[in-house]
Amino acid sequence: MIPNPHVVEAMHGAAPDEARLDAAEAAAHLAVSAHLIGTSDPQLAAFFTAFTRYASPEDLIHYTGAELAALIRTSYAKLKVRASGSSLVEVFDLSTEDSAFARAETIVLAVNDDSPFLYDSCTAEIRARGFRIAAAFHPVSHLYSEQNGEVADWPRDKWLDMVRSRPSAKSQGHARHDRIVTIDQSGPVSAFAKVECALPPRFFVDYLTLLKTRDGWRIVAKAFKTETR
Repeated sequence: MIPNPHVVEAMHGAAPDEARLDAAEAAAHLAVSAHLIGTSDPQLAAFFTAFTRYASPEDLIHYTGAELAALIRTSYAKLKVRASGSSLVEVFDLSTEDSAFARAETIVLAVNDDSPFLYDSCTAEIRARGFRIAAAFHPVSHLYSEQNGEVADWPRDKWLDMVRSRPSAKSQGHARHDRIVTIDQSGPVSAFAKVECALPPRFFVDYLTLLKTRDGWRIVAKAFKTETR
């Protein structure tokens, strides 16, 4: 099994030396995990290829080769027993299931044939376990919108409390309508995205400012408009 050649290319917009080092380390981790996965099970080997094909170097170097192989093996084993048409959302500690996975991390595995409801399924399960969903937004982030000619400003935690209190699209029998319109990355640590989403009858356009921190990409500001149809 040959590691994905994309990981040995420098990431667009990244500092060349840092990108090359990350790509080389990611390729080494992939080589180890590919060896551990092997080719005796063609379906598992194919799943490994699909799982890692578009993974970024920064995601791959988060795990050792052995940990990545353990993550893929366990994910594949859980996916095999999922019935077609059903949702699978599982939160687990992989270190308790496979000794090769040394780090104490919570893994969220989510699979759904009906992709518009995948996010709702994940958030519902995570909330049921008593966890908070805030990782995408940096703790200092604020959200802004126009209200009666004035600027409304919500700190992240206040906005999250508002989100938690509203019913999900699925609970109301509505399909989600989510799409990324544009992404503009100006350099290795800054980016901007325009996103459209809907919780009928409300339709939103979000303008997201992102910065890459030591914990990965985080939204630091969100300006949005709402239209009721």
